[in-house]
Amino acid sequence: MDLVAPLRLRAPSRAPRPPLLRPVLWPLVAWFCRPLLVCDDVPGGPVVYAANHASHADTPVILRALARHGVDAAPAAAEDYWFAGRARVWVARRVIGAFPFPRHGHEGIARAEQLLARGRSVLLFPEGTRSCDGEIARFRCGVGMLAARGATVVPVAIRGTRDVLPKGARLPRRAPVVVSFGAPMRLEAARPEAAAASEAAVIVERRVRALHASTSLPAPRATWYRRVHLFARSRAALWTVFAWAVAEALWLPIVPDVPVALLVLAAPLRAPMLVFAAIAGTTVGGVLAVALGPALLAHAPLVTDRMVDQAATWLAADGADAVARQPWSGIPYKAFALQLPPDVTLGSFLAETALARGARFAQVAVVFAVSGICARPILRRAYAPIAVGALALFAVGLARVVGAWS
Repeated sequence: MDLVAPLRLRAPSRAPRPPLLRPVLWPLVAWFCRPLLVCDDVPGGPVVYAANHASHADTPVILRALARHGVDAAPAAAEDYWFAGRARVWVARRVIGAFPFPRHGHEGIARAEQLLARGRSVLLFPEGTRSCDGEIARFRCGVGMLAARGATVVPVAIRGTRDVLPKGARLPRRAPVVVSFGAPMRLEAARPEAAAASEAAVIVERRVRALHASTSLPAPRATWYRRVHLFARSRAALWTVFAWAVAEALWLPIVPDVPVALLVLAAPLRAPMLVFAAIAGTTVGGVLAVALGPALLAHAPLVTDRMVDQAATWLAADGADAVARQPWSGIPYKAFALQLPPDVTLGSFLAETALARGARFAQVAVVFAVSGICARPILRRAYAPIAVGALALFAVGLARVVGAWS
């Protein structure tokens, strides 16, 4: 028996997709399978896509890979599992668009043939179940039976989905995934169907194994947690915090606590150095603000007249000690530095700046360092949304503070 690649296949089948396939599954595949690589061209249908099976993620990933090339396929789903309860039936039909495939008997083969006859491609997992150890199990004869009856078979190898959603896991995780499509194969020699089906299944299995062995996973993309962690350990992070603190003392409305907190969350051990950089930056910014004078106050964003008046009142009453009230008052530091009275010495003002603002930087860094240590497993997977949430809370708090001082 020989299985050969035909010269030409018909155009890709374009049956209506399940209504929830694109809005539900595609974003999930894009989020958890990063990157998702599709190797080689995808042959159109009607054909039988025969793939190895390592995860429940295999079906949506292969369907996504096919959809990138404008190809639709109806996946086979184990009837005793996916069509045993209302919730699973809803997922199988409305989200995946699967058809029931009994584990025993020929009913599943008959249903696949009906779909092929109507011009639909089908997706089969000839192992019959997910692999527990990542190794490809022996293919059952169903795919060989379809090949023996004249169906064109396309071997498919998928890697990485076991890392995304291993058997027994409840929640997926991010990992790189690659899908490879082999050359279409069609049975040429005539044999008794039973012998031909068994032999064809072995040949398809060999092709899938060879394709799987030749497919390598790409290097995983660095997570946001990893990227921020590496940046926080660099000198560039220290200079960034320093420059941020200088800019905030003169004009910037966002306090340096924000970059310190986000960096410390990913690299708790860098907290002392980042706090020192923030103190140094705010001190240098204080010197520049005193030198430039109150002319900049009119152009400083989110600095209200009430803030300026209150800072002037405290400076007149307490001198340099007034800066001790600044860190938790909601009044920007620039409102003090840009209108420092002539009778207050620069040295005393900078010393109070380093003590008062440094204490706040240190408190913020300790809170986020402890959070980073305690929540490290969660942060490694969801640093980006957590950071965005923290920034949103800061924005809300900033709006409320400015509103209170308006």
